[in-house]
Amino acid sequence: MVMGRMITLLLSFLVAFTVSGCLGSVASSRPTARLEAAPMTLDAGDGVSFDGRLSSTPEPGVIVSYMWDFGDGETKTTSSGFVTHIYTKPGRHTAKLIVTNNEGGTDQASIAIFVNGLPEIILNTPSSV
Repeated sequence: MVMGRMITLLLSFLVAFTVSGCLGSVASSRPTARLEAAPMTLDAGDGVSFDGRLSSTPEPGVIVSYMWDFGDGETKTTSSGFVTHIYTKPGRHTAKLIVTNNEGGTDQASIAIFVNGLPEIILNTPSSV
């Protein structure tokens, strides 16, 4: 009777330990996206350097994909955490980075980019001199 109860308690402990270990493993496989940009305010036709190299993932995982959405209709996927993009359309653009690790976990971060329009020059010349 005592032996049977000890086995039941041991099995309960092992099941609880295994389930909590599995859940902890699943939750910890998600990466953390970090996004920086410079400059954040620029003129149309100028470039912005985006840096996602501070993104991280739990050990022993690695980030395998950086998906960049520049907020102006352009996207790019890279295996490195650094990219440059040229903005041609004035306005406020929300750039987004989605990182994916080797276990399929994802996270995203975004940043606002402000693009100034180029000045328009209007020359009026006299009709007669």
